[in-house]
Amino acid sequence: MTWPDGATHAVSITVDVDGTYGLPRGGEGSSERLTARSERLYGVVRGVPRLLDVLAVAGVSGTFYVPGAVAIEHPATIAEIAGAGHEVAHHGHRHIRPGLLSAAEQLRELEAGVDALESVIGSRPTGYRAPEWELTPDTLAALPSLGITHDSSLMCDDRPFEVTAGEGTLVELPVHWSLDDAPHFARGGDPHVLTSIWDDELVCARAERRHISYTMHPEILGRPHRVCVLERLVERAAAGGAWLAPHRDVVAHVAA
Repeated sequence: MTWPDGATHAVSITVDVDGTYGLPRGGEGSSERLTARSERLYGVVRGVPRLLDVLAVAGVSGTFYVPGAVAIEHPATIAEIAGAGHEVAHHGHRHIRPGLLSAAEQLRELEAGVDALESVIGSRPTGYRAPEWELTPDTLAALPSLGITHDSSLMCDDRPFEVTAGEGTLVELPVHWSLDDAPHFARGGDPHVLTSIWDDELVCARAERRHISYTMHPEILGRPHRVCVLERLVERAAAGGAWLAPHRDVVAHVAA
């Protein structure tokens, strides 16, 4: 694959801003779990600004996947993300796994998420990532009609590819648990170990001249002792000749 400006490979930094809706079933019934909710809130209040600072210093634009309900609750933060030049994309409305909902409920979640994001950032999102990466046929089929051009939920390749979605098609930007901070830090985790794993993936992507997406969460990688993982990643990617771009730009390049 060829990339802009002679880049050897392409890298996308993606951030899932789940907020309190990242708790099971979109936080339903969690009103008494003050500690769990406060950890999720930390991601929005402190984690997002810390990650934005790192990206600003590096001059890198990323893709922030945001549930519509989070945008409604934290409009200033989400507007700041968009204002800094980052892509704000659809991550469900209440961050409920689509498979737990009927087809009609899935469509309502999609529509509500689009409307919420548009009301906050002033434009309709063109990217989608299923909550918990659990994409269903019903949700996939509905995406093109809502103006979605690309998805980032599947794992059957490590290169961008085209996927049939109802009567249309989308560009798929694949993901994997090894490139997500959440599984690594579920039981503590060492930032230096994750840095090594992600560095190794960078080396492989460069050798194969392909695109790679990294996924992080502000309540996890936005902790002070962990943000070094992102700092190191963007530094190594740029030094290695990568084109660092949000998903929307990668899709435009691949489509062209």
